[in-house]
Amino acid sequence: MQKALTQMNVQLANVISDVAGETGQKILRAIVAGERDGQVLAAMKRASTLRR
Repeated sequence: MQKALTQMNVQLANVISDVAGETGQKILRAIVAGERDGQVLAAMKRASTLRR
């Protein structure tokens, strides 16, 4: 999955620690549904999923 995201220039793994987790899946579903606003997508994250 990460390779496909990188090829599409979606750098989600730079922001959250687990793209296959609950938050990652929520954000991916929103992107597939057409959401492109970074602020809206960022609001979907949980503090514990942020990369440190």
